[in-house]
Amino acid sequence: MPIPPQLARQLQAHLREREGERLDAFVFPNTDGGRIDLSNFSRDVWNDARQDVFPAGSPLRNVRRHDLRHSAITAWLNAGVPIKTAQVWSGHRTASTLFDTYLGVMRHDEALGRARIEQAFGSTD
Repeated sequence: MPIPPQLARQLQAHLREREGERLDAFVFPNTDGGRIDLSNFSRDVWNDARQDVFPAGSPLRNVRRHDLRHSAITAWLNAGVPIKTAQVWSGHRTASTLFDTYLGVMRHDEALGRARIEQAFGSTD
């Protein structure tokens, strides 16, 4: 999936600082530089990280990793990323699975649809 240029620059700087010029480096490696074992990631890393980063009482302390996925897909759809593209980026097997999960979070569909029709066929004003 594409990464916004600002984030790509930050990730590149992070990798250069931590890994030098290794092209096969993980952005977030385990202590040996290898792939993180996600079976224990929440317990060993994620839970403590939320407590360290978010202030006491913040609802963000309860954010699961999977919630970040939902947030990203919702943002793509609301930004107008085509359904098939969002399906590929998100790894959903079918567009219908994506629709079943995310159709309710798509905002401003009516206005967007009218604007696209007007753009395609010319304004009726």
